[in-house]
Amino acid sequence: MNRRIPALLVLFLLLAAAVILGLGLPTARRDKPPRTVTSLPTGPAQNRRLPPPLPDDNTAGDPFPGRITCLYSNGRTLYAGNWHTGVYRLSASDVWQPFNEGLTGYRDIMTIAGRGDEIYLGTFQGELWASEGHGWRLLTDFGEGEAAIIRAIYPRDGRLLVAAGDGIYEWAAGGAAPAIRYRGKQVTAVARLGDGTEWLIAELGSGLSRCSDDFLACEKIATYPGGKIIAGLAAFHDAVYIAAEGDGVYRTRDGRDFFPLPLEAEFPNVLFADASSLAIAFEDDGLLIAADEAVESWRNVKFPRAITALAAFRGAVYFGTDGVGVFRVTPDGYEAVNQGLLAMDEKTVEEILRVDVENPR
Repeated sequence: MNRRIPALLVLFLLLAAAVILGLGLPTARRDKPPRTVTSLPTGPAQNRRLPPPLPDDNTAGDPFPGRITCLYSNGRTLYAGNWHTGVYRLSASDVWQPFNEGLTGYRDIMTIAGRGDEIYLGTFQGELWASEGHGWRLLTDFGEGEAAIIRAIYPRDGRLLVAAGDGIYEWAAGGAAPAIRYRGKQVTAVARLGDGTEWLIAELGSGLSRCSDDFLACEKIATYPGGKIIAGLAAFHDAVYIAAEGDGVYRTRDGRDFFPLPLEAEFPNVLFADASSLAIAFEDDGLLIAADEAVESWRNVKFPRAITALAAFRGAVYFGTDGVGVFRVTPDGYEAVNQGLLAMDEKTVEEILRVDVENPR
């Protein structure tokens, strides 16, 4: 027995050395978990969130044009921003066409806005692009990482207001660099208050601020009673509507007094408004479309999958989804508008939605 002690001691010392030096022994992985996009991409009059988190470039895998991040219409054309696959557009027919000439990199589109025939887009990578002929040209690059994500673009008097990272920047054609106008905390949405002399600004997790037209006088709004995570702002007629995650929708005319809308759903995902339409999409619960300008009655359109974008085009409300493309609201419900956009056929999409209905999340 005494002869075994030196052997055991030698074995113990060898094992200890292996642990210390890492010689051939397996070690626990310390890789960081994949990052996910939980930010709120927005546009000037259409503000939207990506409901279950869209993965970033390290985890997304192959391009998949069914993951719609934003929709925008200038009246003649409907544009759809996609995750990894750039931009598609829909004009006279119901057939989508890719619109990506000049775009480089991963082409993760976060927001699209426009002024007349010129269209602008912002990316997850912090790039601001403008349409040019049949393609795109890079205007400026805000850098990389979450601090540079472009969440909103607001065309204004020949200039652009851009919500990128933690601030609002103003970019003018031919300008050397965007000028900072507002420094905040993850600015997610911008809207013009009814009288046109002030701005309403949403920041991720910290509620609302109000700024003068020139952004020289800004203050946090203490009277806003809603949730601090805001999924969108939308100006409709003389009021601004605020979609607060987990707390419903509020309305304000002056940015000082706020009134909750009497809605049953509490988790709005997307908010959209133009001159004739106000629509709200809720988490896995379809969307509501205002039936009148007074916003006193609503049309409820049930849809089983997360809606990520809204726009009005050719007299109808269109909505984008996370995985099954774009749909158009009809008098009887909705119909898919995916020719040229999805690799899967209509029957496959119908089967996916049927499974979603039978197995709600």
